Amino acid sequence: MLFLLPFSGAVYLFVNATNSDITFTEKELIGIRYHNALFETMLAAQRYRGKSFMAAQLGIENPELIELNDAMRQLIALVDVLAKEAAILGLTERWVQVKTKMMDAREHQGSHKPI
Repeated sequence: MLFLLPFSGAVYLFVNATNSDITFTEKELIGIRYHNALFETMLAAQRYRGKSFMAAQLGIENPELIELNDAMRQLIALVDVLAKEAAILGLTERWVQVKTKMMDAREHQGSHKPI
C-alpha cells in the first residue's frame, strides 16, 4: 500500500500536466486558425481598398471590385465564426472594432487615399 501511494501521486501529476498541455495546444490551434483568417481578411481589404482607390482616381469601373468585395465578405463571415471560438482568447472586442472600420471603408470606397 505504501508503494502505491507515491506511484498514484506521480500518475496524478503526470495526467494533470498532460491535460494542461492539451488545453494549451487547443488554444494555440484556435489562435492559429483565427490569425490565418484575420491575415487573409486584411490582405483582401488592402487589395480592395487599393483597387477601388485607383478606379476612383482614374474614373473607370473595375469589374474585379465586385469579386474582391465578395471575397472580403466571405472572409469577414469566416472570422466572425472563428471569433466565437476565439472568445476564450479575449480577442473578439478588437475584431468588432476592426470589422466596423473595414465596413465603413468599403462604403466610402475611392474617397479616401489608402494608407
